Formats: sequence, structure tokens, C-alpha cells
Amino acid sequence: MSNLIQLTGYSQTGTACPLPQPVFLQLSRAVDSPADGLELTLPLPQDLPPLCKVKAQLPGDILFIGEVDEEERVSSPKGELLSLFARSDGALLLDNQALPQRFDSPRLQDVYQRYIAPYGFPIAGFGELRLPSYRVSKGASEWEAFCGFCEGALGVRPYLTPQGVIEPQRPSGGRRYTIGEGGLAYQKLTFRRERSRVLSKICIRGEEGYYSSAVSSEKAQEIGVRRKRYWIPPDEYQHNPQAGADRLLMDAWNRYRQAEALLPDLLPLSLADRFDLIDSIGSEMGYYPVEIRWEFSASGAFTRLYLRKE
Repeated sequence: MSNLIQLTGYSQTGTACPLPQPVFLQLSRAVDSPADGLELTLPLPQDLPPLCKVKAQLPGDILFIGEVDEEERVSSPKGELLSLFARSDGALLLDNQALPQRFDSPRLQDVYQRYIAPYGFPIAGFGELRLPSYRVSKGASEWEAFCGFCEGALGVRPYLTPQGVIEPQRPSGGRRYTIGEGGLAYQKLTFRRERSRVLSKICIRGEEGYYSSAVSSEKAQEIGVRRKRYWIPPDEYQHNPQAGADRLLMDAWNRYRQAEALLPDLLPLSLADRFDLIDSIGSEMGYYPVEIRWEFSASGAFTRLYLRKE
């Protein structure tokens, strides 16, 4: 690795324990999850206490800090290895179930105070939001309870930033990169069109129990896709079921044009960055990342980008 990664473990008493370079590492960060995930294997240091936190950083950039979910110590004739599985603090919102409840005319602050505020994550940029009613079902996580309200009231799924702030839109405002043609070098560049993801029509069940209305996708019709779904609006969309159906169509369309870029080395890229892709096949401008994976193994060090067309 030309960009050496620095690893630090923390014991239950807070003692910092420098860790050696890994033999395997995978760190994933995705737009649709509040928790980053880290999996690594490294030589087991002598007298290492049980670890409860781990930090991974490149020079000048902290990639990950979070709680250890699982620790394995393996001894074999080839030596002793330590494997760690960890997630960032946003995992608290996934691991804890939300109190089942029905709200009448709730505001965003009502739902936030109930499900998110106890964990210390602030929100920013939402404004004043309200729904006529909202139901949180048994088994939903704290994160799902908050996301459901945001989707119904605002039509977007919130995002937990690396700084620990919940915002109402996918990350933006980062740097713009060119991959290929004098920009970032790539090991492999894949363009994908997934017609099977696209929906052309959503049939909506009304209060009387009949599927008496529907929303269609002009974009799906343009590429010749015919694929319908029958949809029962959840509680957060009862006041405006068409908005919910529109969102389902848009989410499906956003999965149509995708790309994957495998870049050499561990690069300090962000979900807020944007990418233009240029290679011998052609040029594709305006991609945003939905997931970044930093990977290291015997095969080398790589940064893998999963991209969608803006």
C-alpha cells in the first residue's frame, strides 16, 4: 500500500493500542445505511487486551471509528491472527428497536425526539415538517422509524454524515473527479444498464380496498419496459399516495444506469464526490457514489466505487 493505513484499537478502559498493518481489510460506507462497516484481519499483537473500539485512518483523514461487534483470535502453526468486525456509531440506530406507536398530526421534532435524540445525533436542514398521522410498527428500528416519517413528509430518505449529523438529502458538495484519461487511474471500469430494475407502473390501492388509481413512468416507456406493481400505501403516505408511488418509480429508475470503478490504492474519497467516467468505450458524465469500499488483501490495495447516473 502506498497509502499506509493506520489502525488503533481501544480497550474497555480507553487505552489506545496501536495495531499492525492488516493482512485483510474491507471498509464499506453506503448512502442508504447510517453505519459504516469494517472487517479486518491482522497479526495478533502480544498482550493485547480485548478491544471495544477501533479507528482506521489514512494520512490526514480518518476513514473509520466505531464499536467492535465481534473479535476473533485464531492460533495456528502459521501464527496468531486477530479478526475484528466493527461498525460506526450509527449502528445504534439500527440495533435498537423503536417503540411501536401511532402519532396524530406529528411534527418532525416529535419523531426526532422520540427515536433519534436519545442517541445524540443532531439534525440539520429539514425545516418544519408534519404529517396528518404516522404509525411505527413493532420490529422497526429507530432509524427506520425516523426514515419512514421523512419519506412521507419530505419524499426523501435522510442521510447520516461522517460528522454524525442527519441531513435530508444524499451527500453533495464534494470534489469532482475524472476517472480515466489523465484523471484517477482505474484497474477496472464497468458500465451496467439493469432494465430488470425499472418499473413502468404502480397501481395504488385506495381506502375502499380497490386499486383504482395508478402512476406511470414515461422514462420506462421510452426504453420499452413494461413492469407493474400493486402497492398498498403505508401510513405515512395515506395523505398523498401518489407521491409515494412516484418515489417508488424514481427509486427503481435510479438503479437502471450504474457503474463500478475499481481504483488502485486506498484513496480518501467521499460519498459527496462526483465522477466523470472516460475510457476506450466512451464517456459517461455525472455519476454519484452510493457505496465506497476500501479493500486490502494479498491481491493489493483498492478503492471500489459503486456509482449511479445523476
